[in-house]
Amino acid sequence: METKVEKDNKYISYKKLYIDNKTYKPTRMLIQDVNKKTIIYISYKEIEIDSLSKEEVLAFRLKNIEIKDF
Repeated sequence: METKVEKDNKYISYKKLYIDNKTYKPTRMLIQDVNKKTIIYISYKEIEIDSLSKEEVLAFRLKNIEIKDF
């Protein structure tokens, strides 16, 4: 999967994510500049999907706030 960054940025212009056909998990990501030169290479060794609860992912818990008229 390849995306082009919409904002004009000479350092980060393209992002490529490679996904394994059997496990559907990401294997690596390339971030490239405007000349398609790889500037960042990320290799995914261990990926766990949907293993954390929502509360563990969020830095805070959401709760309803009561709004009163003045």
